Amino acid sequence: MTKWLAILALVAGLGLVDGASAVLASDRPSVPRSYGDAMRWYRKSAEKGDPAAQFYWGLILERGIQGARPNPVAAQAWYRKAAKQGNGLAAFKLGQMAHLGLVGPVDAADARRWYEQAVGRGVAAAAYNLALLLESDAGGPAMPKRALALYARAARGGVAMAALNRGRMLAQHPGVPRNFEAAFMWVVIAEGLGAEVDPAVKKAFASQLSAADIADASVRANAWLAARGAK
Repeated sequence: MTKWLAILALVAGLGLVDGASAVLASDRPSVPRSYGDAMRWYRKSAEKGDPAAQFYWGLILERGIQGARPNPVAAQAWYRKAAKQGNGLAAFKLGQMAHLGLVGPVDAADARRWYEQAVGRGVAAAAYNLALLLESDAGGPAMPKRALALYARAARGGVAMAALNRGRMLAQHPGVPRNFEAAFMWVVIAEGLGAEVDPAVKKAFASQLSAADIADASVRANAWLAARGAK
């Protein structure tokens, strides 16, 4: 990813999205190094139909980068153009806009639809946000088992809070089988991914386990982290 793509990805507020899942390698444009030149390049390329440039130009408009006045309505239009061409980050942003009501009223059903598209394009943050909606009946029927799977997928993409939420669900959600050892394992994974875990939460999970169970869960968590490359 070039310097400017990296900067804009951070500005997007996408959470811990792996660079490879953020924009597919084939979609990554090569942009100028000058900030002003980059802004002009994004607009020109977006107008020519490049989906990655359309996404980043939408981001520039949404955030009002470089002193520009934020224009989320115009940004949404560019995100739609990019999403129609399969850009996962654009679909994520459309889901986020619907989820938070950034342009118009909150629309959880529309958020689900866009997040689903983004998940299909490998955006880890979309898997996390979709799981949040699927835990409840916001925008459609509750799907706790799918939410559980999506949290695991987001965690593999580096979203630390997804691992913590998966652990929470395994310990207390009525829609999935209770498993305190697995819950403890996911709490350890969350810590390994950088989440700040309340010691009381970890202690509460551990209180349901034997010393052997805690040791086994820790070993499995560290093996998971090692396989992912976090350690």
